[in-house]
Amino acid sequence: LKIKELIQSYHKVIMIHASKSFGLSESDLRNVIMYPMFLGESYSKSNEDVPMEYFELERKYLPNVEQYFTPSRTEYNQLIDSYQINSNKVKVIPRGIDEVFERVLRDKRPNEDIVRLVYIGSIKKQKNTLEALELLKVLKIHYKKIELTIIGKVQDNIYKDKVDEFIATHHLSENVKHHFSLTKSEINQIVQLSDICISTSLWETFG
Repeated sequence: LKIKELIQSYHKVIMIHASKSFGLSESDLRNVIMYPMFLGESYSKSNEDVPMEYFELERKYLPNVEQYFTPSRTEYNQLIDSYQINSNKVKVIPRGIDEVFERVLRDKRPNEDIVRLVYIGSIKKQKNTLEALELLKVLKIHYKKIELTIIGKVQDNIYKDKVDEFIATHHLSENVKHHFSLTKSEINQIVQLSDICISTSLWETFG
């Protein structure tokens, strides 16, 4: 299902995330196609502190949005069950994968001498970086040479301090690499040289 097929009857379309709708008039919201990209309920499931005012604003503005696109049935159900959005307004369009990321089928590991893990995600509670490091700590017992590459910006400095403390306490500094910002091509190169791409997020739009 292509987006252009859904919006061809509109003369003007505004595509926004959930919080960007706050303050828009009802007439503006009738021109809106929304990619929620994390509702208040999702933040709560990520152990983030969400003010009640945020939920109140969601419930005030979201019902007036003309159309929703979401990448998953999980968020689809959230919109309908938690926010009472009419199901006719919600379309599920699965995420695509940028062509820059090569699809490679392997019959053997890319590195025989070292186990390489990669985690693409910002440093914050929701991405649960500490759990990725806990996994590394356990695997280090079984593999003499192992490396975890984290790709993502720091969005929570307090949480970053906890990450640094964990790395120091468990002597993982030589096993962890952190890239704050890379191009898609650079990320692809790292992925291609890794054994597995992991995710320890507490919550994502896909669940």
